Amino acid sequence: MVSPAGNMIRVYDLERTLCDIVRGNNRYDIQIVLPAMRQYAESRDKDIHKLTEYAKKLRVLPIIHNYMEILL
Repeated sequence: MVSPAGNMIRVYDLERTLCDIVRGNNRYDIQIVLPAMRQYAESRDKDIHKLTEYAKKLRVLPIIHNYMEILL
């Protein structure tokens, strides 16, 4: 994607971002993770299949399942 300044920047979709947040569990606080997961679960644009695929590849599937079981 191109930034407003005209520079190329990398962007990720929501599912990848959620997996990255959970993957860096030591760096992120539950006060960040839980509202993000809650908002994702309430979203009409969620793609659970894509989230599961990313979670498998990034080895955070059990953590993602725990959040989604509670929120869905």
